[in-house]
Amino acid sequence: MSPRLKETLPLWFAAALIVLLVNAGVAHRNIGAMAETNRQVAHTHEVQDALEETLSLLLDAETGERGYVITGDERYLKPYELALENVRASFRRVADLVADNDAQGRRLADLQSVSEQLMDKLAKTVALRQHGDAEAAREMVRGDRGRQLMEQARAMIREMKTHEDTLLQVRDQEAARSFRTARTTNVLGAVLGSCMAVVAYFQFLREVRSRESQRAELERKVAERTEALSKTNSELVAEIAERQRAEDKANAFAGELERSNRELQQFASVASHDLQEPLRKIQAFGDRLNSRCATELSDQGRDYLARMQDSAGRMRTLINDLLSFSRVKTKARTFAEVDLRQVAEEVVGDLEGRLQQTEGKVILGELPTVVAEATQMRQLLQNLIGNALKFHKPGEPSVVQVRGRVVADSPSASGRLTASGPGVEITVSDNGIGFDEKYLDRIFDVFQRLHGRNEYEGTGMGLAICRRIVELHGGRITAHSRPGEGATFVVTLPVQAPTLEETP
Repeated sequence: MSPRLKETLPLWFAAALIVLLVNAGVAHRNIGAMAETNRQVAHTHEVQDALEETLSLLLDAETGERGYVITGDERYLKPYELALENVRASFRRVADLVADNDAQGRRLADLQSVSEQLMDKLAKTVALRQHGDAEAAREMVRGDRGRQLMEQARAMIREMKTHEDTLLQVRDQEAARSFRTARTTNVLGAVLGSCMAVVAYFQFLREVRSRESQRAELERKVAERTEALSKTNSELVAEIAERQRAEDKANAFAGELERSNRELQQFASVASHDLQEPLRKIQAFGDRLNSRCATELSDQGRDYLARMQDSAGRMRTLINDLLSFSRVKTKARTFAEVDLRQVAEEVVGDLEGRLQQTEGKVILGELPTVVAEATQMRQLLQNLIGNALKFHKPGEPSVVQVRGRVVADSPSASGRLTASGPGVEITVSDNGIGFDEKYLDRIFDVFQRLHGRNEYEGTGMGLAICRRIVELHGGRITAHSRPGEGATFVVTLPVQAPTLEETP
């Protein structure tokens, strides 16, 4: 920066700063004056509102007194008593508001005296009517005393409001004057500040132009350095991203292994050979006992035997469901093109007996072809349609609708499975009992049931198997429902078979 610019530029900035400070001080004073004027205007409105409220309460008291004396109906006493109760509070409010105005204070004292006389006259009239002297009370109502007192009160309130109107006009004029002063000061300050800023700008611009050549050279060197740093940064970002992907793959693989091991351990502890063999013996000996010794048993003994056989049958069903769940695994899969329409028709044929029993029907819409494991797709549709038929409303035929459509994007990756390209959305809707969506996560867990065994059969494994099949195909499953309004299960699968990512 040149020596001359070093000398003049601070002077211009100092002058601009002084102008701004002076302008700020004047603006602050004007704003304070405007705020005080606005406060006084608001105070005037409050006084007028309080006076209007006081007059309204006096009128309410007089109207209630007159209605009660003329009709004798005690319902008129309620507004009268309420007005008497609130009128003194209203006077206190007005007194607080006009405490800084001696003239208004004197007027208020006179108004309060007249109001006390009026309320005393009203109270005497009501007392006469309450003690049975109705005619005397009516004579007091027809008399001129109450009207004169009310007219005096009106005139005094009107005088006080007129005084406040005069104050309001004066304060409005003061507010307008303060506004004009503030506007003029701000305009002058803005003009002076702008002129000084323009002068300082042009002086600074001359200095900037004299140094453009030096800056161009500096910018060239900075650009070269920036390009080198950007290249290095891109390489580091790519390396970090690659490591992050590798870590994500390893974490996903570890999570999948942990889940599979946990499920296999659960199955091994329940459905091992040591559990099935005693169950077969229980069923075998139970059948022999039923066939050979049923006549020798008492009614209670036969009931115990029937319960034992029923429990053994349920346990056999549970073990078979566990075996079905364990067979849905990730390895040794054979993917091929599967016509979902054909699979659905075969499932409906298998469920013909249940359809006849419930007088239900299954409506099949358009269903596309996907690359998947055919057996698992059949098991998926059979569980979903069977569930829809099972949870029907008592006395109402089941109606199940199965539809499919191609969507633009494949579902999100599940575990280590990834898929690209379009996807398929399959919906299975029914008119059954439905469920509360707060149990949505629970219904897809193993052994989870929302209803007792006596209401609906089953082991709580069907939807857990469905979710495992869908996830192992790289898809997702969810449901929408309300109690009593049926349910809709939505399955989204990739059209092409998902790939199993390798872990480095």
